[in-house]
Amino acid sequence: MSKIRDLSLTSIFIFIIILITIILTILRVIFYFYIGNLFAILRDYDYSIFIFESQLGIIDFHLPDVGSFYLYFWYFIFFPFSLIPIEIGVYFWDVARLIATIYIFKNIDKISDEKKNIIFFLILCTVGYFADAYLNNSNWIVGLLLFMSYVELEKDRKWISGILFSLTLYKLTPIIFPIILLIVKKMKIKDVVYYLVPSIIICLPYMIFPEYFFNFVHNLTIIRGVDPTTIPEFIKFLRIVVKAFQTGHMVFYSVLVLIFLENIKDPKRRNILRIILFSFLLLIGSFAPIFAMLIFG
Repeated sequence: MSKIRDLSLTSIFIFIIILITIILTILRVIFYFYIGNLFAILRDYDYSIFIFESQLGIIDFHLPDVGSFYLYFWYFIFFPFSLIPIEIGVYFWDVARLIATIYIFKNIDKISDEKKNIIFFLILCTVGYFADAYLNNSNWIVGLLLFMSYVELEKDRKWISGILFSLTLYKLTPIIFPIILLIVKKMKIKDVVYYLVPSIIICLPYMIFPEYFFNFVHNLTIIRGVDPTTIPEFIKFLRIVVKAFQTGHMVFYSVLVLIFLENIKDPKRRNILRIILFSFLLLIGSFAPIFAMLIFG
């Protein structure tokens, strides 16, 4: 693909995410020195959970009711950060997220060179970036891996693409990536093997020790601090749905939607789908946190 001629667009959004990072860093310092316990409030809440899950160890990683919501290999992805004191590690995490997102923004022309699609992507990704950075979640890793996976596919390095994709599955939601590739005909049915084999291999421990998988599924439905036996099945289902449509997920949903739109050849159809997807994702991204608080407290 040709390079984007007008780099000012991505430069503006790079400036915005740098500004977001600086503001949230200042906010963290204010919380720490003037409000109290850094992790007693939502700021960096998810990062504190990652630390807690790491302290459980790999054996108890899916301990019922208190264990992780992610597949086991997340433990190894996060492990280097778990060795750093939490008060320091959050800043390394911030920097890693910022560098990864700037890298994607600067190389987004490897997916698309259509200005409307890129604006759509940059807005959504920036919204997701703010939510991901505020809670200090890990959605930026999924976004980076999916971006790299698609780039490798474009270079016809299908095994590398498949391996990178399999690493995103600690969150499960990215499983729609190969489905999108099939829909837009970026790969054939026979090419699914490049994504299926690495995914099966990385999930082999769950086949050997199925109880760990059942514990993982169980943990997806729990509400921390609430007796699991008192939670209605419908609320458990809603819990899973809300987990799939968090605001921070816009970081990687924006990559998936950009890939989808870029491969829609009919301009009229692409414009209609762009408006629908943009409206839907912004609506979901805006109201998901409110909905979660109302339902789960």
